[in-house]
Amino acid sequence: FNNKVDFAKLGSLSISKNLIENVGNHKDDYFKFEVKLDGKPIEVGTKYNVGNADKTVETEGYISIKAGETALIENVLAGTQYSIKEVEIPDKLHPSYSVNGTIQAGVTEVSGIIRTDTDTSVTVTNTEDGTAGVDIPVTKTVENPDGEEHTYTFNLKQVDKDGNDIANPYTSQMSITVSEGDPVTSSFRLGYSSDETGDYYYKITEAPVEETGTVFDTSVYTVKVTVSKDGGVLVAAITDKWKGDTSYTGESLEFVNKLNSFELPQTGGPGTLLFTLGGILLVLSAGSLLIYRRRRGNA
Repeated sequence: FNNKVDFAKLGSLSISKNLIENVGNHKDDYFKFEVKLDGKPIEVGTKYNVGNADKTVETEGYISIKAGETALIENVLAGTQYSIKEVEIPDKLHPSYSVNGTIQAGVTEVSGIIRTDTDTSVTVTNTEDGTAGVDIPVTKTVENPDGEEHTYTFNLKQVDKDGNDIANPYTSQMSITVSEGDPVTSSFRLGYSSDETGDYYYKITEAPVEETGTVFDTSVYTVKVTVSKDGGVLVAAITDKWKGDTSYTGESLEFVNKLNSFELPQTGGPGTLLFTLGGILLVLSAGSLLIYRRRRGNA
């Protein structure tokens, strides 16, 4: 038997850890994740990366990382089923999951299938009692889709109330992948502790990439988030939105890209007549030139 791995049919799986807490008691803790591939616990010795550090699985079925870290498992065979679940969660911390930037509401674990040449990104956020979070949804639509997968990146940057840059702004980035004309929605997840009450402003834009034939949406959105205490409970909510200088009331921030494509004229359409006439004229011109040369030669 001679088995070969087609490296063109591999993907990757990454696990990221976010933490929203008041005091910072867990910022140096390791958080434990149960990882299964095709229903089996991830094997001891499986290689993965955390930042620039090479690591291997030491306990069958589990990977541990700190808050702010990402574990990347590369060269996973496309079609592999995965499942990820955080275990041994500290008291007063509540996990939430997102896959490729899309929040998975009300789940205690996530699962899916690894795709070819694609990074499946799972983010687990632990929110401590006494903190608050808010989601800023972004919707991506592609007009005139070509059936191929296209990944677009979005940037979030904290600004002042007039939209100007500030010192040491909070920034975030996420990606959305689309292949057909149906809109795809993902969200920026923001968290606040009890001493962070007040108004916050964020500017959201799409990052242009080199993609021939694509007309990018250059919209600039500004979102206002108000963090307050209601009956002693910390609450974060979106209280205003603008698109450019105009008030925006949409539920999600919408970005629409258009893919341009060249289409040949339909058979029998008006465009074919021009091609036909042009071809006839070209043939007649060539024939006339040939006859003229022969006459001159005979002369």
